[in-house]
Amino acid sequence: MSSSEQSKQIRGFIPYIIVGLLFLFVGQVIVGVFTGESSKPGVVWETYTEAAFAAALKQNKPIMIYFAADWCGPCHKLRQETFTDEDVRSEAERFIRFKVDLTKPEGENAKAGEKYSVSALPTVVFVGADGNERIRIRLMGFEEAARFRQRMKAVP
Repeated sequence: MSSSEQSKQIRGFIPYIIVGLLFLFVGQVIVGVFTGESSKPGVVWETYTEAAFAAALKQNKPIMIYFAADWCGPCHKLRQETFTDEDVRSEAERFIRFKVDLTKPEGENAKAGEKYSVSALPTVVFVGADGNERIRIRLMGFEEAARFRQRMKAVP
C-alpha cells in the first residue's frame, strides 16, 4: 500500500474519530448531571464522630455540621450550587466542617441526627466558637450561595 493510499484511509477514519470523541464528551456531561457531580471544587467536609466533634470544640473555632443523604435532591443542589461558590468556600475555611450522612441513619450518624433534632434534609447546624448552637440561623432546605454566606458570617 502506498503512502497516499494510507493517507486516504486514515483521513476516512477522521470523521468517525471525531464523532466518537463527541459521544464521549456528551456522555461525561450527562453522567455528571445525573449523578450530581460537579466539576467545580466544593466545601470539604470531615466525617462526623462524637470524638472528632469533642476535639473540635477545644479549638475555639465555629463548627458547621451538614446533614445530608444520597437520595436527597435539595442536598445535591446545595452541594452543587451553594457549596461550590468561591465566597462560600472561602468563608467555610474559618469553620471546622462536619458532614453527617443520613442515607442509612444508624450508629453515630443517627445519634447526631437525634442530638440536633434533624427533621428535614438538608440541615446545616452552626455551633459558635463558644460551643453553643446558633439555633436562629440553622438552615433547613436549599439556600442560594449569597444568603448562605450571610448566614455563615453571623456565626462568631
